[in-house]
Amino acid sequence: RLAAPQASAATWSAARAVRAGLKHAGFEASTAPGFGGKRDMTRAVHAPLQGQHARTRASLAWPPQEACKGTAAPMPASAAHGHAIVVGAGLAGAAAAAALARAGWRCTVLERHPAPAREASGNPAGIFHAGVGAGEHRHADMLALAARLAAPHYRACLRSGQVQGAARGLLHGQRHDPRGGWVAPRELVAHWLATPGVELRAGSEVAAMRREGGAWQACSPGGEVLASAEIAVLAGGVGLPDLLRHTTGEAPAARLVRGQLSWVERADGPELPVTGQGYALSLPDGRLVGGATANAHDTDPALRAADHAWNAQRLHALTGIALPPDGLWQGRVAWRCTSADRLPWVGAAGGGGGGGGGGPPPRPGPRGRG
Repeated sequence: RLAAPQASAATWSAARAVRAGLKHAGFEASTAPGFGGKRDMTRAVHAPLQGQHARTRASLAWPPQEACKGTAAPMPASAAHGHAIVVGAGLAGAAAAAALARAGWRCTVLERHPAPAREASGNPAGIFHAGVGAGEHRHADMLALAARLAAPHYRACLRSGQVQGAARGLLHGQRHDPRGGWVAPRELVAHWLATPGVELRAGSEVAAMRREGGAWQACSPGGEVLASAEIAVLAGGVGLPDLLRHTTGEAPAARLVRGQLSWVERADGPELPVTGQGYALSLPDGRLVGGATANAHDTDPALRAADHAWNAQRLHALTGIALPPDGLWQGRVAWRCTSADRLPWVGAAGGGGGGGGGGPPPRPGPRGRG
């Protein structure tokens, strides 16, 4: 469960059942001369996508060996064509559009706000790290792999000078995660949307998706067709439940979570981002940022002194810095749309992830082609 490709294993035991168990777990096992007077021992190398066990283990083999090189495999040439609609120009939508465009798709991104990254993706900073735990379910393995692949991508964005941030690592408790850091989400979104093949149409609110002639049509609240394409990616954040409801007649259970971020002018903030129960982060402009609160079904858009106090308490616990009175605090409120079980919605509309490998069962519901 915790082995990377090419991880080695060895045991004094040469029993056939031990070798069979290792092979079933994705290892190539063989016998070797023993030690301590023993004739044989067993040694093994983790190769989950090689040999006779590749077909049975592929669904649980995270990460694939080629993915560990830090570059994603390109989409097959046969799929590198066509037009895609992406609803939402936050982090999720911009990332999806950039990935599709790099694979040869023409992407139209429809954003209801006059500019991209105006909701939760508009926070001044976001932390990234590769310390996501793996092994509980296949989705956890996927997230761990995604985090490992994301880190070198973020570093490349930072080196380009187009995205503000740092990739010197972060502190989680007493542990230093050298593959972590922070980025400015709004700049990252702009960088992705600048990918050749991506067209942003701001001020374009999508109220429903309609299937017509083998393609998806994105329709405005007045019924106007804004765009039509073979596939559609719905990444509209808090508007997603209503969009699915108007498209399929039902929507998966979701909840809106209000988050308040707080910051104050401080010159003595931590050198590296700190995470734990909350997080603390020093920005180049002199702000010490901390947060964030998480209140479900809370629609209050106003900054609250009580939430500033909670964030300040977390900041003090993480950094030990004595913090100023509430009157000096500033902040930002935004909402996240989360699934009821906190698993990502990936795949055909109405469907869900999970299943197999000890994970939860697939979610029921209608599925939309494309």
